Amino acid sequence: MRRLSVSAAIEAYIREMELLRKPGTVYRARHVLTQYQRFARPHDIRQGIIDYLQWCKSRGNANSTLALKRTHILCFYKSINVLISIPRFTVLKEKPTAFTLEECLRLIHAAGNHRLLITTLLYSVCGPPN
Repeated sequence: MRRLSVSAAIEAYIREMELLRKPGTVYRARHVLTQYQRFARPHDIRQGIIDYLQWCKSRGNANSTLALKRTHILCFYKSINVLISIPRFTVLKEKPTAFTLEECLRLIHAAGNHRLLITTLLYSVCGPPN
């Protein structure tokens, strides 16, 4: 079996993705894998990935962005039967703030001629007040 260079393997992977994935997904994967190529280490793949992710973090990437980049790289390696263990990033999701009953009533009162519309929208999301 002939071994491909990292860049050739990435190009083959991207061509396959173009058949199976949405254009936006292909674009993002190409971007990440193209950036990653200069960090790739054929004899120490894991350290190359870690170096790339550290570089991205030093450029201001959030953990959610790093998590997506990690996924693109690991999916590429999985496609060529190379399994690598890189810990997941902790991504904190902020809970949306909810309106209090008092705020909902003020909003309905301020809606004027559109009270029915606002009331219906609020009840469809929050349910009627108890």
